[in-house]
Amino acid sequence: MNDQPSIKLNFSLAVVGLMLQVVDSNGQLEESELQRTELAAQELLDIQPTEVGSLITKATSLLKIPVGLRALTDELKKEMNLKVSHIIPLLVPYLTGCSVFESVESNEYAMTWRVDRDQNNKGHNLVEFEFVDFPGHVIGHFSNDLIKHLEEKGELEVVVKIEITRDVFGEVTGHSESDIAGYDGN
Repeated sequence: MNDQPSIKLNFSLAVVGLMLQVVDSNGQLEESELQRTELAAQELLDIQPTEVGSLITKATSLLKIPVGLRALTDELKKEMNLKVSHIIPLLVPYLTGCSVFESVESNEYAMTWRVDRDQNNKGHNLVEFEFVDFPGHVIGHFSNDLIKHLEEKGELEVVVKIEITRDVFGEVTGHSESDIAGYDGN
């Protein structure tokens, strides 16, 4: 006789169960992990926060009984009528942190610049940009051509356009300068 509790899996519960298995790496779910899972489930499943809370509670109980990835993926397969090999690419963005749910925004920032000739990389000196609105926060580039461009402009304060990439949770995952004072070099 089997003493294990039985749980009726459905598509939503299987998805949230897989998410929790991924973030439950050390056997203890932290509040931040639960919050991120809630946000991702809400986005992926297009459901209300109250429904997500109920799913998280049920899926958390899955972690306490031997429900394997196979049972969860089988439910996904049945519900979606797909082969298991087609399910994995759907979950890869969540599992790897790379996401089709990433967003990129461009912002322009006023920055002052200075050249640090004591630091160089392969013969290129460092130019440091400090945010006018956020003193003490700097970004830097090693580029003699950029320094030449800035010196020719003759302005201490320039506009730098930065593209900021955020994940589905709103966390910054990267940034890059898309325009530095009209410089069109490397």
